[in-house]
Amino acid sequence: MDERNKKTALFGLKFFILICISIVLFIAGDVFMDGYHMYKEALEQVSLEGKIVSLKADESYVEIEEVSTFFTDALVSVEDHRFYSHPGFDIIAIARAFISNITTEGTVSGGSTITQQLAKNMYFTFDKKYTRKVAELLVALQLECSLEKDEILELYINKIYFGNGYYGIAEASRGYFGVEPEELTMEQSVLLAGMPKAPEVFKMDGDPENLKNRSEQVVSTMVENNYLIEQQAAEVLSNVESIILQKRYA
Repeated sequence: MDERNKKTALFGLKFFILICISIVLFIAGDVFMDGYHMYKEALEQVSLEGKIVSLKADESYVEIEEVSTFFTDALVSVEDHRFYSHPGFDIIAIARAFISNITTEGTVSGGSTITQQLAKNMYFTFDKKYTRKVAELLVALQLECSLEKDEILELYINKIYFGNGYYGIAEASRGYFGVEPEELTMEQSVLLAGMPKAPEVFKMDGDPENLKNRSEQVVSTMVENNYLIEQQAAEVLSNVESIILQKRYA
């Protein structure tokens, strides 16, 4: 190939790459604007302050000081271990989810933080659309600007679903174990912390093997994030298995 043809081919390649980048930026910009409009419409219908007031008015609402730290530690560890350090979104988790979605050829994982999940639960549906993810992120950023981390976590644990019709940690701890949230043991906390990911799969009267596997995941993250040491983990899992068997044959 002579020099002129090489230059022509190189120009064609650069032009093609430029067109591809332009298309991606155009689509991204369009998605962002749609997400922004979804965010604005949601808050125009009910303000963030109004949503918070409504949530706290629920008779089963409990303050975070009334909840066992075993549970909050387990939940943060398995759901969002960088919760206390990120600004509402976790770029590492997003990157990991993006790679996972590409390799599985579908939108499987969203890399959502606890703050983003709270935003979704407060305002949006659960469909995995990028427009909704943008709107969810904007609400999450507003939550982070308006509230302390523990206030966000408090709202989240009172809003999430635990299966069997139990919404919030108070209903779940009373319904599954007959105790108040502040009385939850480590083992009970591990079981409850694993449920929000898939409540109907990991609920207490679900498949014992699913419960056991999910509990192992929760405890493993607690060891990784220094909430437990290895020796404690083995004992906790043994006690968790006993609880699962007791519930199964009760």
